[in-house]
Amino acid sequence: MKYYSEVTKNIYETQEELEKDEQALTLKKQEEEKALTIKKEEAKEVEDAYKAYMNAKKKAYKEIDDAEKLYINKRNEFVKKYGSFHMTYKDTDSNQLGKYDNVFVDDMFGLYNNFMKIFNIWK
Repeated sequence: MKYYSEVTKNIYETQEELEKDEQALTLKKQEEEKALTIKKEEAKEVEDAYKAYMNAKKKAYKEIDDAEKLYINKRNEFVKKYGSFHMTYKDTDSNQLGKYDNVFVDDMFGLYNNFMKIFNIWK
């Protein structure tokens, strides 16, 4: 007598073979579902980290913008009152600010480089 499995869609010689394959397939599906669940949880962690990064970035940019507006207003008031304003800038000041000024460029080239790695152009 032959046995047909609705689960595996195969024909078997014995019922033991059928049950063994069905059990193996069920176990495999459970493992795949578990792996998918873990993958979704890790993807959620990445998304949450990105949201936190963007919120911190927005907050930092707002603080920088507010400080810049205050500085410009104070400088303009000083210039109106006294006619000119002189200030010496240090190299360390410009190096620190350059990091924030180039964020867009760095993000774009980083995305481009990661995209091109898909095609094995750069390794």
